[in-house]
Amino acid sequence: MLIVLLSAAPALAGERFLAWSYGAATVAAGSVELEPIVTLELPQGGAPEWTQEIELEYGITPNLEAGLYLVSEQSGADSLRFSAYKARLRYRPLPIGALPVDLALYLEYIGSPTLDAHGAELKLIAAREGDTVRAALNLTAELEFGEEEVETVLEPTAGLMWRPNKGLALGAEAKVETVLGVAAEGPYAWAGPSVHLGGGEGALNGTVSVLYGLTGPTREDAAIEARVLLGIDL
Repeated sequence: MLIVLLSAAPALAGERFLAWSYGAATVAAGSVELEPIVTLELPQGGAPEWTQEIELEYGITPNLEAGLYLVSEQSGADSLRFSAYKARLRYRPLPIGALPVDLALYLEYIGSPTLDAHGAELKLIAAREGDTVRAALNLTAELEFGEEEVETVLEPTAGLMWRPNKGLALGAEAKVETVLGVAAEGPYAWAGPSVHLGGGEGALNGTVSVLYGLTGPTREDAAIEARVLLGIDL
């Protein structure tokens, strides 16, 4: 039933065709969108890790949108626990199609439930928002502010989607993660298929991506990651 609804629903301005990579298109000014996101990590020989996010997006201007997240996590059979607040802005300096590649900037604040730990995420987004082909490259740096040092995680992501019709897009996505600082790790890489359903000016769309670890069992989360997200126009 969900697949039928998504196939019949056309795309929103802020529609996400990829699960990890953002495009440059923003939610229309004055519009509100709800985005539930579920991420599953399957470690090598470990318990599954679930992350559930609820994001509310609002179009401030035609080129600027804001988002507020509530994040919960669950490990194996443990109870689901509230883990973070997130607040972010995405800004696009030019209209879509003004340049061969559409550009946008993304800034996100991350706070623990007690607000005693903080982080920030910065993205430079380059995308192609075509009718048939959609592509995105995100150059991402995440900063985690600890008591004694700042840990930096570099996580570039990229994806390519082909739309044979307005209700379906097929493609692939990849990401690389490198931890800098005293506890340096990586780089580690993942890649896999992505499917998007929904398109045009409807009220519902969704994306499913599955990423497989390409760098072997070198860390707990390097096996498989899967993400499902919905875009619900309010």
